Amino acid sequence: MKAALVIAVLVLLVAVLVVLLYPGTEENNNSVHNHIPLEEFDTASIPEGEENRNIGETIAYNPKPCMKNRNNNAYNKFASKHVLKTVFNTSSHSEWKKYLEKYKLCDRPQQSFVDNGAENLYVEICNGFGKRLRMNLCTSTSPVWLHDLNVNRKGCRVTNLSSQYRYVTVACDKVDNQCLPVHFQDSQNNKPDDKAETCRP
Repeated sequence: MKAALVIAVLVLLVAVLVVLLYPGTEENNNSVHNHIPLEEFDTASIPEGEENRNIGETIAYNPKPCMKNRNNNAYNKFASKHVLKTVFNTSSHSEWKKYLEKYKLCDRPQQSFVDNGAENLYVEICNGFGKRLRMNLCTSTSPVWLHDLNVNRKGCRVTNLSSQYRYVTVACDKVDNQCLPVHFQDSQNNKPDDKAETCRP
């Protein structure tokens, strides 16, 4: 009697293991990936390549600078996130909070901006005044006056703020037949390698 009970328990255990390890073939081939959350971006709006997250953004890199970007709005989207649209007291945390809320920019924990009207400083990096770091990433050959801030997304509160000259690295793609920045990678105190390839169309 005990032997029959042990066999029954073993059969039950094997059956459970089979169900857990081999749940069966999914009817829809896509459904095997349903447990993986989809990225919240339109892949048609960014260039093909390797994905990377930086300061709350998702980007795909082209193999080299000034290759075609399928999204003709890529530069405008970049500028809306990294060029100030208005003039205000950039040393005031409360003024930054108002700005971020007004333009719905509270969703990224780290953000960097140049002043209103200074967008050409970014554009120049892709057109002779930047050195290639890797892929389509180019670092400015001259420091750029940059506002860096940390944002607590709950309540859109600025927790850290600094304004200083930094060497800026951006991704450069061809948009509407111009080589333009489409992604802000980072900034640093060190200038790029003079021997590196110059970024230009």
